[in-house]
Amino acid sequence: NYKTNAALRESRYNAIYLMPDRNREELYGRINRRVDEMIKRGLIDEAKSIYDMSLPAGLTALSSIGYKELFEYFSGNITLDEAIEKIKLNSRHYAKRQLTWFNKNKSIHKLDCGSDMVREALSLIDNWLADNNFLFPQA
Repeated sequence: NYKTNAALRESRYNAIYLMPDRNREELYGRINRRVDEMIKRGLIDEAKSIYDMSLPAGLTALSSIGYKELFEYFSGNITLDEAIEKIKLNSRHYAKRQLTWFNKNKSIHKLDCGSDMVREALSLIDNWLADNNFLFPQA
């Protein structure tokens, strides 16, 4: 089907694709810390103000990660700690789906976050520019 094969199709753009790549354990730790930071910075209040608007349940934005779990908490179906853990879990699942998509696309250059990623990226870009005959005026 169209969606399934999207990662495998040739791009219609002449571009180089770069992706930071880190080990899964580190990635998941970063996701968990990011959720904790979002909670500290007011995600609960933001979600509560939206929940209190009583918007139609079918709106796509209301089913996004973070809101849907907190809405369950506001409805009394789960505790706040359970909602936060569900946000972390669903965020990790989303990241895993993204990694699966990226791994299917062989035209994406993965950059090891544990190395000199910027130097590696610049080298790949320089080579790509040369291979594609991009010329820049001399300064």
